Amino acid sequence: MSKRELDRVPVIANLVNKRIRVADAAKLLNLESRQIGRLKLRYQKFGATGLIHKSRGRPSHNKLKEKISNKTTKLLKENYPDFWPTHATDWRP
Repeated sequence: MSKRELDRVPVIANLVNKRIRVADAAKLLNLESRQIGRLKLRYQKFGATGLIHKSRGRPSHNKLKEKISNKTTKLLKENYPDFWPTHATDWRP
């Protein structure tokens, strides 16, 4: 778990045990009350592991395919050896 996710556990636990209100939990975690409700349900169903982000360990949806990335890198190195990475990201044909 990340530090951010670990910090959520005691707040959501207090919410489940009715020591604090939803509005108070929302202020403490800087989230909306609807999101706190969703976190509370996941905590009740799965425990502390329910607060872990669901995309952990998965590749990004907008990640370039490795073949395209390798080809682009090769072309940049061959045709534009003086380009640095920031130049390549700004360049548009």
